[in-house]
Amino acid sequence: LTGLQIAWLVCLILPLLALPLMTCPPDPDVMHMLNGKNLPNYRLRGIGKFATYMSIRMAPSILLTTALFLWALQVLWNQADWKNVFGDETNDVAINNYSSSLLVAQNVVMFASVYYLALTSASFHNHTNSILQFSPAKNAVWLVCACFALVFQIVFFAISLAVTSNYSALSILPWYFYVVLFVWAFALIIIDELMKKQYKKWFKRFQLELRLEFDTKLGMHSPI
Repeated sequence: LTGLQIAWLVCLILPLLALPLMTCPPDPDVMHMLNGKNLPNYRLRGIGKFATYMSIRMAPSILLTTALFLWALQVLWNQADWKNVFGDETNDVAINNYSSSLLVAQNVVMFASVYYLALTSASFHNHTNSILQFSPAKNAVWLVCACFALVFQIVFFAISLAVTSNYSALSILPWYFYVVLFVWAFALIIIDELMKKQYKKWFKRFQLELRLEFDTKLGMHSPI
């Protein structure tokens, strides 16, 4: 991505999707949770486990957006050979139309990234409960901001293509390219829910360990 595109994502889109999560309704079980703040080993285990599950949830979308970028660039760049796409060899024919093709591919992957981020942010309303149990639809602020993020990204996309008159390039991409781009949203939600289910099982065991540790220390220091 270009510097302008990265700045657009970091300064507008990401805050627009992240800040509304602060308005989430509180977890009804929050007062029954132990955080083990005075137990470094437990705390590090919790952070490591959470990071692992988050990596598994985000990695497929990152790999897919990378694949979509390379796919779009290869198709738009005069059906260039994959050696040209990966920079192994170039010639005058290969260099032709490269800049415009690269711009369209970058904007496609930007839209895909924002689209996937908006969808996956729905599962961040609660770190253990499913979106069916803890519905993001109850957070009106998030709904509005997620819609605005998508609209802003579409406008950014349209302006970028209008500047270079590249609207026709979108028709060059095959129909199944768009099917993969949009249908992946369903797979993304399924992956999020499956990983959250696994994380919930681990979190329950983790809470039992913390409760056992707490009760043990409480019994050791009990005057009775």
